[in-house]
Amino acid sequence: PKWIEAKNLEQTRLVAYDTWRKLTESEEEEWRRGRLKAVPCALLLNRKRCGRYKARLVVLGNRWEPGQNNNVYASVVSQVGNRAVVTHCAREGFSIVPFDISNAFVRAEMGDVKVIVRLPESFRNEGENEDGKRMLKKALYGLPISPRLWAKTLNRDLIALGYEECKSEPGVYRKVVNGETIAYITVYVDDCIVGAQTKDEVELEVQAIHAKHPLSRIETKIDKEGTQHFDMCGA
Repeated sequence: PKWIEAKNLEQTRLVAYDTWRKLTESEEEEWRRGRLKAVPCALLLNRKRCGRYKARLVVLGNRWEPGQNNNVYASVVSQVGNRAVVTHCAREGFSIVPFDISNAFVRAEMGDVKVIVRLPESFRNEGENEDGKRMLKKALYGLPISPRLWAKTLNRDLIALGYEECKSEPGVYRKVVNGETIAYITVYVDDCIVGAQTKDEVELEVQAIHAKHPLSRIETKIDKEGTQHFDMCGA
């Protein structure tokens, strides 16, 4: 029952995000002529370290045949970049909040990239005689282009919030007001650390990002000496 519950939750989320659509008549005709191909999907089941049951629909990306012009590179912050920013925040007395963004990839539009997937039978409409072909409207995990589409989406939204990316260290952003840096953010796909001058300011930054992309805070603990501990990408 817990696996079924996890699967239903994943399906509900993907439907809510309007992740795909049925093929048009012209696309169906191209399919019959062999001009379009579908990439199969698989449902991955995983039990997290915390005991939570998780299901995730992924594209079998190794079966995707991209066009020659598709660039799949997406930058992420290095551990050196993370360490430098956190060290700087500690030195300056900034408050820090680590978080991860929920269902990050499906928040990115596919744009001009056309990918047809074939859904597992459990994701298809009951009672309908269909083969599960869908045109993706949003990026899905497993598709090689998805990290790039998501990175471009988050980059655009952070810039809209007043951040600028470091030219020499991808994945590191800062917000400058009146010539003074008031906040930093590091981004590793969907795992982020935000630091700001005060607790109130860091809360405002977290709320602004949450309004664009729902996030979950990563658990932090303070030891007797006042040191803040949290897990970021396994470190």
